[in-house]
Amino acid sequence: MARQHNPQLKQLQYQAKAVEIGVERAARSRLPAISGSAGMEFNDDGDGTASVGTQLSGPIYQGGTISSAIRKAQAQRDQVRAQLHATSLLVDQQVSNAHSSLAVVEADIEASEQQVSAAQLALQGVREEFQLSAT
Repeated sequence: MARQHNPQLKQLQYQAKAVEIGVERAARSRLPAISGSAGMEFNDDGDGTASVGTQLSGPIYQGGTISSAIRKAQAQRDQVRAQLHATSLLVDQQVSNAHSSLAVVEADIEASEQQVSAAQLALQGVREEFQLSAT
């Protein structure tokens, strides 16, 4: 539950999704792109012309730029994943510490209640001794 509501973890989860998209985008930059167009025109006489076109484009040689961009995006992804993992462990540790502190405080309260009970019993014994000695 602490992991679900921790704002730092949510931020890192969104960051992880964003850098994953960056990795996919960098990898897709190697692929060719195709585009198309179509059009029709009519003049006042009713004569018309139609045109259709396609275009294919893509990288032929980039000198390692695309590979470098992919490696950079992957490194960023790995960094965010590591931060997410470390923050998850930190949240778990904080929850464990809080739970331990709660157990210590509960034990301290119980010990204090036992001290009060013992003191009341001792007071009652002293009062009875006093009453017996006073008579």
